[in-house]
Amino acid sequence: MHLATTEAIQHAAHGQSVTQAVSYSLRYDKKRSQLTPTQNLGLWKSTVLPHFLQNLRYIQSTTDVAKLQTSLNLSLARAVHVCGDHTALLVDTGVPPLNLIQYTHLAQLHFCFTKTQPDTLPATLFKIFNKPLAFNSLSTTSTTLPSTTTSGTHITNSTLTPS
Repeated sequence: MHLATTEAIQHAAHGQSVTQAVSYSLRYDKKRSQLTPTQNLGLWKSTVLPHFLQNLRYIQSTTDVAKLQTSLNLSLARAVHVCGDHTALLVDTGVPPLNLIQYTHLAQLHFCFTKTQPDTLPATLFKIFNKPLAFNSLSTTSTTLPSTTTSGTHITNSTLTPS
């Protein structure tokens, strides 16, 4: 997956240069005015951000995600012309960290392959090759819960089994 990471960074750098070229050309165009910061951020989100998010669900290495996050932080700082704390900049511009986006994409993929379309070939391959997720250690076959009365006193342990 290192190739996917370097390709994403290269494509994002190209998108960044396109964003800067458009901003520069509009700044010195006699007929149009300069881009507002909101327009500049929207242009960055449409030309650069998709390159970071495109194959994020397939990247398994945390170092590759960290490289992508560093490149995204620097690119965003260049686009909005702000130096400082990158976390605050991400929060102010509404861009969540790539780890959070990756977990969201993986949860969507897991739900898609296990709940909505479990009988397809991709879902079968997903079940075979997928590493167990952290919440798979929870047993869904039998759960023991303490039962209480309405007054809150403890009676006995009862075992629940899913139907």
